[in-house]
Amino acid sequence: MATISSLRKALSQAKSSFRTISNLVWEESPILRSKFFAECRVTIDAQPILLSMPLTPSALRHIEALYPHKPHIGSEIVPQITLLRDEMLYFDSVGNYHSADIVLEPLAEGIPLKDALAEAQCDPELAARLAAAVEELQQSLDRANISHNNLKEENIIFDHQGHLRPIRWHYATYGRGGDQTAIDALRTKIAAMQQSGLLCEPTVSYSVDEECDLSAYLNSLGMAEGLIAVETDRGWGYVDCCGKMVIEPQYQWVGQFCESRAEVETDRGMGLIDKSGQYIIQPDYPIVDYNPVTGHSLVNDGEYWAEFDYSGNMVKEFGEAELKI
Repeated sequence: MATISSLRKALSQAKSSFRTISNLVWEESPILRSKFFAECRVTIDAQPILLSMPLTPSALRHIEALYPHKPHIGSEIVPQITLLRDEMLYFDSVGNYHSADIVLEPLAEGIPLKDALAEAQCDPELAARLAAAVEELQQSLDRANISHNNLKEENIIFDHQGHLRPIRWHYATYGRGGDQTAIDALRTKIAAMQQSGLLCEPTVSYSVDEECDLSAYLNSLGMAEGLIAVETDRGWGYVDCCGKMVIEPQYQWVGQFCESRAEVETDRGMGLIDKSGQYIIQPDYPIVDYNPVTGHSLVNDGEYWAEFDYSGNMVKEFGEAELKI
């Protein structure tokens, strides 16, 4: 399977790496990763698009299952997702030629719901608009008879017209009801804001020193647990809030730290590091999926999955051919 590094190289030379969408524009926005997909924001013919690349053979299972029903959904709530088979061309680490599937999902113009909720804490009118938008969202999903199944705040855009637009439809299923718990949680959160008088409360967070200049780097991610991921011509590394290099640039791709762990990728594969840059899981695997809630990581060796604990000890040996989505 293609890796995050494969996707990054393809995006940087789109004209020769994509069969039908070689006109895409990638402004080196961060490449994010979920358990089954690597993704980034691109534009095609001025339309913002979420481009996703599957990381396992099972990743497209739900998208393929939803396709036969799309003509009958008849709702604007479900975007016109495009699945392009063998679209991306790449070479593996030993020079063999391959192709990878690509999923395209149009994005609405707006802001992430997480940001809108933060603003609503000090804006009664916005809170009321969000409450109405949540009701509209549920009605739209019910009318379409579909469940998104992944309605996290970061998977919803509050668009310029005041509607909530779910994104990342990778796990959607035909049939209503699968989002009830998530929608009820949103209702409760917004109602609590309104009942509390919308008092703005300070949040505890790390702050970047005013003298910390990140403009010299090719890219940077937001601060997480006191460290900022930055990209140089030598790769990705991490600096502290004052701009001091803490972990030297050496990685092809990095994630942000969470519970003192971060996923990274080298030319060997993916691994997991601590905040000193020491490997908790060696970068020898196609996929390392760290869960900060449990502290465990699911690791794929190209065919089978294993489980490692917070300290990097294998607690479940490689055995499952596929994980359930």
